[in-house]
Amino acid sequence: MVQHRSVPAEITAKAQGQTGLSRDHTSLAQDTTSMVQHRSVPAQITAKAQGQTGLSRDHTSLAQDTTSIVQHRSVLAQITAKAHGQTGQSRDHTSLAQDTTSMVQHRSVLAQITAKAHGQTGLR
Repeated sequence: MVQHRSVPAEITAKAQGQTGLSRDHTSLAQDTTSMVQHRSVPAQITAKAQGQTGLSRDHTSLAQDTTSIVQHRSVLAQITAKAHGQTGQSRDHTSLAQDTTSMVQHRSVLAQITAKAHGQTGLR
């Protein structure tokens, strides 16, 4: 159980350590798929140890959460690239402020999804 928990932690750190600009959508999706697979193992062990026959969330629900994370990270990466002037267009202070606001909003959604996924699998 400890070994399996360390794997999604490493994958999460790897994904969060990059803005998404150096990684394409496919590789991030592969990371989140790995997270789902490894999370399901300790979740099953936990449920068995607690004498439960089922979990509060099934594999599909967690997969949907991680898909949402991929989608929001993709948007965040696009906004980051835009804010960094990687679109080749000059940007004024107002539009940059709008980009920053969008980044905050998307990060908030991402945090909520992540918290939901962690809290409802019984993992900490």
